[in-house]
Amino acid sequence: MLEVLDKGKAASVTMATEGIDKATGRKLFENQSTVVLRGSGGFGGKKKGADRGPASAANKPPARKADKVVEEKTLERQAALYR
Repeated sequence: MLEVLDKGKAASVTMATEGIDKATGRKLFENQSTVVLRGSGGFGGKKKGADRGPASAANKPPARKADKVVEEKTLERQAALYR
């Protein structure tokens, strides 16, 4: 867990996970995600998080065709299902 912030009426929890190549020990990627927990604030914690710069690093795709392409069609009623 990177940090837990007290936002008054809510708490903000930021988590980080890393993917490590077991053979070499080299870090392959890092993912960060933040969840807002309504009704869980007011515990007296930090109000503002650390400035870690941009949320994502530059991604330069390889100069070749994609390994695989998958196309799927969504249902016309899908927006009604998830609103």
